[in-house]
Amino acid sequence: MLNSNNIKILEETPEVEKAPEPSNIIWENREYSTFSRIIRGILVGLVALMIIAATFVVVILLKQKAVTANNKY
Repeated sequence: MLNSNNIKILEETPEVEKAPEPSNIIWENREYSTFSRIIRGILVGLVALMIIAATFVVVILLKQKAVTANNKY
């Protein structure tokens, strides 16, 4: 362990360890191609857009019902 003598955090000197060798790095999500990532991004965007649009329609319909009920009474 390396000791950092000039840095103190809450009056304590932190203990620092060396970084792992590059061969010890775990490469996650490397099995997905760029095309696959683009398609997934488009699908996520479309689903989010559909949810937002559905919410907008529900709010508009409820607002119309509220105005109708308000005018009725």
